[in-house]
Amino acid sequence: MAEILKEIMEYEEIKSDSIGEKEIIEETQKLIDLNKRKINFIRSTKEKETKENNLYFLKTTSGNIYCLNDLDKIKNEYYESFEELFKSIKDGTFKRAKRLNSNNLKTSSLSEVRGFKTRVLFDKLDENNYIIIMCVVKKCNYDNGYKKSLETRGLTYRAMKPKILSQKNSEESKTENKDIEKKLFLKLENRRG
Repeated sequence: MAEILKEIMEYEEIKSDSIGEKEIIEETQKLIDLNKRKINFIRSTKEKETKENNLYFLKTTSGNIYCLNDLDKIKNEYYESFEELFKSIKDGTFKRAKRLNSNNLKTSSLSEVRGFKTRVLFDKLDENNYIIIMCVVKKCNYDNGYKKSLETRGLTYRAMKPKILSQKNSEESKTENKDIEKKLFLKLENRRG
């Protein structure tokens, strides 16, 4: 798109330099119009291509969902912020995303989206599949409790990742995670409850 815009600017310059040369002006205008149609086509295609990411959820050994358990321990006043963060993973905007410190092997390669004090820890499984590992409210910049729980959850995730990857394309896994996602958004939307 940038290249096309650059071409349009060049054609506009040629057109303005060709005063009195009707044929050159007409041909140049045709090229400008063609490039404008190309830009409109690209814009409309991009809008149609907007895809939604799929969310997967890390489970405890007993089958509970870590993320839902985390939210049960968090005050409802933070739910609106968490809802925004989850939606940003879904739509690919990744609100204030940050990759975690690669020096720490327990959390390297993991990322988080961030609101005011709220964090959602996640990892990319593939093209448009992301696993939600943890939800937390970070009290301050040097929150040791946050760091410890992050490391523990990171280790748990690493141990389970091969199994998650091997199952993620099964219909059963996809359906189950869609159901969990619905529960999650219902929980966040019913924040007064």
